[in-house]
Amino acid sequence: MVTKGDDVLAAITIEAIKYPLRTILFIHNMGGKNMRSWIKQAFDFCKELGKELGIDYIETAVRPSIARMIEKYGAEQQRIIMGMEIKL
Repeated sequence: MVTKGDDVLAAITIEAIKYPLRTILFIHNMGGKNMRSWIKQAFDFCKELGKELGIDYIETAVRPSIARMIEKYGAEQQRIIMGMEIKL
């Protein structure tokens, strides 16, 4: 969580997931106010945490606008996630 005084600017939920060939740090949720002001700090934190845990890969699923924002910090498209509305 990123705060400024009592104001919460951002929150991130992450999980270490162990696969047979590697362990990844998966960012499940990431959001908040004025994301451009803190996203680099958040990714730097995740990289450092990954190093401490012996994890060498970060993965996340994001909207296209966020994907464009994080590409400048080294993220690359690895998969495409599709969605569909369910008509009730």
